[in-house]
Amino acid sequence: MARDDDDDDADAKRVSKSVQTVSLFAASASLLLFANLTAAGKAPTTTPPPPRLPAGGALYSVNLALICLGLLTSLALSIFSILAPAARKLAVTKVQKRGMVMAVAFVLVSFLLRISMMLPAASLEWVFLLIFLVFACAEAAYLSLVYTRHVVDEPKAHVRV
Repeated sequence: MARDDDDDDADAKRVSKSVQTVSLFAASASLLLFANLTAAGKAPTTTPPPPRLPAGGALYSVNLALICLGLLTSLALSIFSILAPAARKLAVTKVQKRGMVMAVAFVLVSFLLRISMMLPAASLEWVFLLIFLVFACAEAAYLSLVYTRHVVDEPKAHVRV
């Protein structure tokens, strides 16, 4: 039992050291994507505009929503980390881990959506297929790691000999 407490304390220290850095990265990336998104509408008139999708307004709105979610998630994570109660380290660590993953995921998805908005419509089916395959591989790797960590490596306490 003491070893589990030491592992939890080490995990809490590791997460608390990285949470401000990750939230600052997500906030700055969200602001950069927002500036890039709004600057794309104010392109100089000497260059022709990039080809747009028929549903460009919907993609723009979804991208703007993801950028805002990434920014707000990172700010909320930063504020939560400052104001979190010190007595509940395990619960705070779980919230911080999930918050970091959500903030970075929002930024990553908004970046991929921004890239897909810049491509011509004919090449988008290959881009969406590639994105789907990358996310499917990442999900399979994540699930196999979770299975290995929680099912295979865990001692079988419920089996009595």
